[in-house]
Amino acid sequence: MHEFTKTLLKVLTNTHFMLTQKKPFQNMKWLFRLYSSFSINYLLEHE
Repeated sequence: MHEFTKTLLKVLTNTHFMLTQKKPFQNMKWLFRLYSSFSINYLLEHE
């Protein structure tokens, strides 16, 4: 994994836990979707 990707994931995860302690599973899905779409865009741009 790129350093950039690792950092981004860390930030997203931290934000996610701070904002949403109440509904972890729902938010995990949201986080995963966000990260997936970001990853796809990032990979497409940096081929």
